[in-house]
Order: sequence, then structure tokens, then C-alpha cells
Amino acid sequence: MRTDRILDVRGCSCPWCCLKAMSILKLLKPGQILEVLGTDPLTLKDLPHILEQRGDKLIGVDRQPDFFRMFLRRGGDIESALLGT
Repeated sequence: MRTDRILDVRGCSCPWCCLKAMSILKLLKPGQILEVLGTDPLTLKDLPHILEQRGDKLIGVDRQPDFFRMFLRRGGDIESALLGT
């Protein structure tokens, strides 16, 4: 999957992982994708709820033996972002 930005928070604990992901996601344009690399299982549980409240979306999770990848899509009006309005 093509991503626009990668955030590596492996070894860090929640809630810091969620806060950092949300601050980076806020900088992206609607429709762009942030890949989060992490190890704290609480992030897998908490981050989807936070995304839903903000209008962003978890579009995939890839679990590796030692870490996971979460793919987050920035919400918002994608058409307006593409048109520059």
C-alpha cells in the first residue's frame, strides 16, 4: 500500500503513540495515508476509536511477529482537497 508518511513509534507506549499519530495525521491532506509502526497492543485498541471520533479511518492492519503496521486515512472532503478549494 502506498503511504504518504510513516510514523515509527515502536517501543513507545499508549497514549503517546495515539497522540503522535493524531498530530501527524492532522498535518496531512484529506485522503492521504499515514503508516504507523508500533508495538503497544493498546494502540491497536484505542487508535481506531479516536480516528472514528475525528472522521478519520483505519484502513488496514498488518501484524508482524515483533510489531504491527496500521494504515490511517485522513478524513475530510477529498474532492475539495483535490480541487484545491
